[in-house]
Amino acid sequence: MKGRLTVEELAGAIGVSKVCIRRHLDLLGRDELIAFDVEKQDRGRPAHIYYLTAKSESLFPTGYAAFAQGMLKQIGRQFGEQAMHATIAGYAEEASTTFRGELEHKSGEERIQGFVALLNRSGYEANVTALENGGYVVEQRNCPVLALAFEHKQICEEELRVYRNILDVEVIRECRIAGGFSSCIYKVFLSQDRTGVHAQSEASLEQ
Repeated sequence: MKGRLTVEELAGAIGVSKVCIRRHLDLLGRDELIAFDVEKQDRGRPAHIYYLTAKSESLFPTGYAAFAQGMLKQIGRQFGEQAMHATIAGYAEEASTTFRGELEHKSGEERIQGFVALLNRSGYEANVTALENGGYVVEQRNCPVLALAFEHKQICEEELRVYRNILDVEVIRECRIAGGFSSCIYKVFLSQDRTGVHAQSEASLEQ
């Protein structure tokens, strides 16, 4: 079954009423086990597309984190640290290309909202707040790759680079979960005035 479904699709797949589905979705939403995106339709009202959150993954046994950690270690042992760093950077570049393609026809606030929707689809439990100066604060309350980020700081560095490439504007990070904070917080500047911002963002990586 697909990982992103509407109420109608869920009701049809399970064989119960839409009212029943909505009741259960409401309960799951309160427990932060599911979330939804609102997608515009050609006709009628926007559709709510539901998907599992990263929190729900704990209910389903997986070994992805251990597998990824083991793979990176083997790459480092067999081919050296440079190959391991190149692997992480290559994965980040591929993600950047994919996400840019999904946002290529959006700009301004619509692009920011689309970006946050992509983060939530990937399990980051993100939200966005508009600032008075025209910028935005994006907060991520979950890190799906936290175990890897603890061992490989490059993952956090690549994440920042990916966000800049996706949005094509300046982005700085104020704090990160892997640095001991409760969330990762990014500031997004739609203005092209980038004076001194890179230095500030790189310093924040040490937090």
